[in-house]
Formats: sequence, C-alpha cells, structure tokens
Amino acid sequence: MTQLRWLVGVLVILALVTICLNHLAEQRNAALASDPPADLLKRIETLEARVGLLEVQLSHTRHSYLPPTVPKHWSQREFNGAPVYIVPLSDRAPKN
Repeated sequence: MTQLRWLVGVLVILALVTICLNHLAEQRNAALASDPPADLLKRIETLEARVGLLEVQLSHTRHSYLPPTVPKHWSQREFNGAPVYIVPLSDRAPKN
C-alpha cells in the first residue's frame, strides 16, 4: 500500500512539473512570435542587399564569358561524351 502511495505521489509531481514546463514554453513562444528581434531583421536586410549585388555581378560575368583557347598542337577527342585533349610531351610539333 505504501508503494502505491509513493507511485501516485511521484506521478502527481511529474504531472505538475510537465504542466509548468508546458506553460513556460507557451509563454516563450508567444513572446517570440509577437515581436521579431531587430537584429534578425537587420541581418535579413543585409543578406538581401548582398544577394542583389551578387546577382548583378553574376549577370556581368555571364556576358563576358570567353571560351578557353587551346594550343594548336593539342588534339581534341571525346571520351564518354566529354572533351579530352591529347597533349604532346615534347615541344616539337607532331609529325602528322
């Protein structure tokens, strides 16, 4: 019988602690949802400005792209659908 009383007492205490923690969590969430922190808003504005600047830089680099130049004595082949260049080991021109 005393074990049952202890078990009921512990369960009541755990229930009260859970109710209190839940109430505190609800208060905290309500406080966070009502007013967004100013530092986060400032950070969002800074990041949006940075994104705009990077988009402008990206549009400029897309228009100024030049294909790579390949020396005359290299020969281009295709391997698994990708271009591969055969590079001679000597400085002399090939005998073809």
